[in-house]
Amino acid sequence: MKMIACNYSSSAGSSAARARCVRGWCLAGSLLLIAQVAVAGPPPLPEARANNPVALLPTDSGAIWFTGLGLTGDKTWQALRADGWIWRPGDAAWQKVPALPPFDGLAGRLGSHAVVVNGAIHGQ
Repeated sequence: MKMIACNYSSSAGSSAARARCVRGWCLAGSLLLIAQVAVAGPPPLPEARANNPVALLPTDSGAIWFTGLGLTGDKTWQALRADGWIWRPGDAAWQKVPALPPFDGLAGRLGSHAVVVNGAIHGQ
């Protein structure tokens, strides 16, 4: 891998040269990020969702991604979902997790969220 080196001291030259250097770093960082997502990204979800929360739980053995809840295709109250999936880098597919229990007679949640607290993913 090539390393990009920039000298940011006042003796580094013109501000234009420093700007080119910064743009080079930004471009290199963007390309690395795109390459990582393209190579190591998760597989497609088993079902298309909108307004679905996502949470990442770092672990000693890697990471666990969670997504779910949200809305399916028609985006009405009848499309609310309470189920979800987890994915670990290296897995071929998302794994289903149990659905949240009904709330006020609705199976799903509108404006749902997922957060990591004390080493666990919480969704509501």
